[in-house]
Amino acid sequence: MDIAVLDASVLFRGGVRDFLLWLAEAGAFSPVWSNMIHEEWMRNRRAKFDDPVSRLDHARTEMERAFPGANFDPERRRSLPYRTRVTSTSSLRRRLPTQISL
Repeated sequence: MDIAVLDASVLFRGGVRDFLLWLAEAGAFSPVWSNMIHEEWMRNRRAKFDDPVSRLDHARTEMERAFPGANFDPERRRSLPYRTRVTSTSSLRRRLPTQISL
């Protein structure tokens, strides 16, 4: 399965974050992020929208609970599985279906 690094730019917007995590939960990819990524999107949400810290902490906690092991240390490359193909979210967009049948 592909791994996608969800950076601060996609975690910043709640709707985008929820959609990508929904896709990950459905098995489209395995999400990964770092503490630095969390700190950046949370700091920027706080600055732009004045979100309460408790709400941001709750979102982060729920992400960590839903995807245990998704948080990696970028200084330690071994924290990602060996021979893992890392995909950016923009390349995922090209592979997603343009229409979903219900």
